[in-house]
Amino acid sequence: MGAKFGYASPDWSFDGNGAVGVGSIDASYHFFGNRSRRRVEPFATGGYSLYYGQRTTTQNGYNFGGGVNIWFIKHAALSLEVHEQGGINHFDGFSQFTHFVAFRFGMTFR
Repeated sequence: MGAKFGYASPDWSFDGNGAVGVGSIDASYHFFGNRSRRRVEPFATGGYSLYYGQRTTTQNGYNFGGGVNIWFIKHAALSLEVHEQGGINHFDGFSQFTHFVAFRFGMTFR
């Protein structure tokens, strides 16, 4: 299980013009399990997303994708992911981000 928060914008200005925040709660499946202790650990993930921020409206959505954890030390890894983000209920004019691909990076701890 995991929770993630992010921000999407149609350009690199992040000035709020057409930008939207995204929060996700996901479940993941790690292909080799805990016992393998491999340095590279691929996984699939998916779950619920909530879009917020533009015109004070929220929109329910989903995400699915996959990635890899690269374990540098015993209890910490670099996580690289790619996700398809989509909306379930579409509000007119909410955002141009009805469907988009998100690239994520972060840390994983065990």
